[in-house]
Amino acid sequence: MPSDQLVTPADLRRVLKGCRTRADVQRMLRQLETLEPDPAEYLMEELTSIHHLIMDAGIEHSIARTVTNRQNRLILSCLAAYRSALRRLLEP
Repeated sequence: MPSDQLVTPADLRRVLKGCRTRADVQRMLRQLETLEPDPAEYLMEELTSIHHLIMDAGIEHSIARTVTNRQNRLILSCLAAYRSALRRLLEP
């Protein structure tokens, strides 16, 4: 399947450099909330819901936290890379 090449490896590398810790993820989430309050609210609700599902599955707390943190980092990194690519595309 052909790709539109919107998000480049450089976009992902740039985002992943700034998204290594939980504090980085929280910072990215706050930035998203400032820029896009409604989608950010939906995203936070869904991430919380997924976290509760993981906890309800009876997984050990430390493992559940690790999975949740990785999930949050993955989703926010992809979203940030996509937004970065769109900004690059729309710049005059």
